[in-house]
Amino acid sequence: MKLLLLLVVIQSPTLSISPRVVSVGESIKLTCRVPRHPDNRMVAWGVENWTRTERALEGESSPAVWEQTIQNAPCGVEDAFCEVTSTSQKVNRVTTTFIVAGCLE
Repeated sequence: MKLLLLLVVIQSPTLSISPRVVSVGESIKLTCRVPRHPDNRMVAWGVENWTRTERALEGESSPAVWEQTIQNAPCGVEDAFCEVTSTSQKVNRVTTTFIVAGCLE
């Protein structure tokens, strides 16, 4: 009896933020890049403890770049994320930090 092992490597998404430093109330542009893969089913991006956007994916035929400008950055947030969920419910997630200036500590 032969055993066949199939290893599927799903690449992680990438995330960029512009600008990396904002004043309270300014806007942040998030760009979430998703590798095209037939198992990709959901993409989500946003700012931890503030906002989250989700979109369904249709595998390799889905858009690879998702962008959103998020208005009115509040104090107390600093971590943005981008994540992709596969058909097996595996989540590949990346985060990056930004600074909201003008907040009293």
